[in-house]
Amino acid sequence: MSESATAAAIRATARILKANPNRTVFLEQRAGSGAVVVKRYHAASALRRPRDRGRARREQRVLARLHAAGLPVPEPLGIRRRDGCWELSCAWIPDAVSLHDLVDGRLPWPRPRAELAAALGRLLARLHTAGLDHGDLHPGNVLIDAGGRPWLVDCAKARLRRRLGAPLLVRDLVRLAAGVREHLSARFRARFLVAWLRALSPELCARLPARAPLVEGVERLARERRRSVAARNRARWRRASGVCRLVQDGGARALEAREPLRPDEIVIRRPATLEQWADSGLAWDHRLPCARPLRFPLDPRSAATFALPAGSRPLDGTGAEGARARRIHLGAGALLGALRDRGLALARPPAAEDLWTDGRGALLLGPGPRLVARAPGDDRTVPEGIPAPVGRRERALFALGYLRAHLGTRAERAALREELLGG
Repeated sequence: MSESATAAAIRATARILKANPNRTVFLEQRAGSGAVVVKRYHAASALRRPRDRGRARREQRVLARLHAAGLPVPEPLGIRRRDGCWELSCAWIPDAVSLHDLVDGRLPWPRPRAELAAALGRLLARLHTAGLDHGDLHPGNVLIDAGGRPWLVDCAKARLRRRLGAPLLVRDLVRLAAGVREHLSARFRARFLVAWLRALSPELCARLPARAPLVEGVERLARERRRSVAARNRARWRRASGVCRLVQDGGARALEAREPLRPDEIVIRRPATLEQWADSGLAWDHRLPCARPLRFPLDPRSAATFALPAGSRPLDGTGAEGARARRIHLGAGALLGALRDRGLALARPPAAEDLWTDGRGALLLGPGPRLVARAPGDDRTVPEGIPAPVGRRERALFALGYLRAHLGTRAERAALREELLGG
């Protein structure tokens, strides 16, 4: 069987867990051993393909040493060459779910979040104490089993080192915090870090700064990393990628979001450029209240489609009075607070069609907002078109929404409160 035929057979008979141009991870049923996870190496570059054997062996050695030390990683079962590709087989962790799916709200949490934050911190401390330099830590590489126990998977880039210095330890903390900071609270991240510190070996703890400056430094660097990653990923909304696929519809090509329309969403059609479509994708990646991109026609050009929460309507003409006006001021603060937290600003004052409200009165960015990066010290202003707080009650509601949407540390939020309300 040829390599392409084997790949086709895998797609037809196995459950694919992960896939990218260089590797495919799938669940395979084997006679006598039941379900086995197989990582198939198939480097996209012909020049890199001869290295696949070394990658498989290196990952097997790392997993074997960690498993022998009693750490929660999949047990490696062996490597083999099949149909021109090297494969690493590992034991299957039944009923396990990805931490990424929990963080993203796709699945219910198997145990209270505070408990899981502490368990994740202790797991990372054990891995660091064992000398693991994972190299690719993010929620997608952590599984949570049915009992709520976290497991580390995918050690393709991992190394075991004799000595881990403070820069590497902080790097891992920053990467993990950046991956969840727009999904989970600062309190969750703090519980994780405190549990990590308490479980870390005294030798490694001695290399780190004191707790308070460590927490503040990790949070600051995590925000910078998240901004950088999201800005870089904006290009994914302009091509076939992990968030978009290229589809053919009657001979016409279109970019289509991989996440389908949800039952609680409505569809709207609006003319948009590819840059505006990508800006909507950037806003969605940052978890801003916004229209979610669904489909962008490439040829011939026609209106793009976006998703909004059911009950949404343009802000213009809503007759904002009484309770609705109060909700809109709360929503205006939330929208601008979230933009500031993400290091973004509106490139121009929004027109009437640029702002929507959902069924509860929260303010949303409409399709194709033009977003620009902003420095942390930029002056905060309310762009034209967003209700500006005037009276004391309106200012309080605006500030409440602003502070709720800002995901920074306690010290940052205290500074914002002083800026907004004077104390």
